[in-house]
Amino acid sequence: GIISLSLVQVNRLWQGDRTLTGRLLNRVTEKSILKTPAANGRLMSGLKLLQTMLPLQEAVVYQGDNLQNLHIAARLKTSSDDPKTSNRNSLWREGINLCQRAMVTRDLVVQSTADGPTSIVAVPLTHEDEPAGTLLLRLNSSFNDDDRPLLAAVGSQFARNLKRESASKQSSLSSLFGFFSYSAARKKLDAA
Repeated sequence: GIISLSLVQVNRLWQGDRTLTGRLLNRVTEKSILKTPAANGRLMSGLKLLQTMLPLQEAVVYQGDNLQNLHIAARLKTSSDDPKTSNRNSLWREGINLCQRAMVTRDLVVQSTADGPTSIVAVPLTHEDEPAGTLLLRLNSSFNDDDRPLLAAVGSQFARNLKRESASKQSSLSSLFGFFSYSAARKKLDAA
């Protein structure tokens, strides 16, 4: 009985590996994988596109790690230097606090600033109900609720890019039993 269960598991893994290999070979022969930019390039392109839609002063994509610490993955800043932003440390702490609050609540957090009609927006980046990080936006105007669907769509794409990048960095041979796991093989297929 144990031998037959083992053979069934090996067969499932073998079929998953063949499917993965076929997909990878198809993508390489189409040369589409060679034309796609790295994750940072995709994030920067997304931020530049977002800049055309919203009056951005600054946009930062923070990637969360397993300990829920935030690390900068991409940053876009306009060239205008505002004398009101002389205390960058307090602005940075305020932004991190908003991002952490957005990650905990898994909802968009908006804060109006005292500097006039400007606002700070923290967008949680989640992919398949797993947090990937946050997107922090400093707007030159007050936040409009009509922009929520746009930020949700952009946030989901950024989260997907961050998760794909972290999955590609993880070693598939990190554990001895990872090779024999059907769920690990499925995750590889889904990432491809």
